[in-house]
Amino acid sequence: MVRTGTAKSTSREIEERLRGLGADLSVSAGQDTSAISFAGLSEHAEPLLQLVNELARDASFPPPEFDRERRQKLEEVKLERTQPGFLAGERLRRVLFDKHPYALLSPAEE
Repeated sequence: MVRTGTAKSTSREIEERLRGLGADLSVSAGQDTSAISFAGLSEHAEPLLQLVNELARDASFPPPEFDRERRQKLEEVKLERTQPGFLAGERLRRVLFDKHPYALLSPAEE
């Protein structure tokens, strides 16, 4: 969601800035961690760090982009629940962690 827009830039503008810098950026979030990773040439370090700062501090989560991401995640959850390995991992976490948040491998559709 971080790449979907900030107070200053739309998702398209963010992608154009990354392309212009020849940089790669990825974002991940887990149950107890979040990370923004990036790679680019050192000569573009200053504008790349400014962009990362903007993404980390001023993410705006525009409603249309949020809804699109939400629909996509719902489809992923439905697909995950058809995979035996996922279901086994989910069951194992329930046994190991009971009611602790770590027992949740993926959110329910609700």
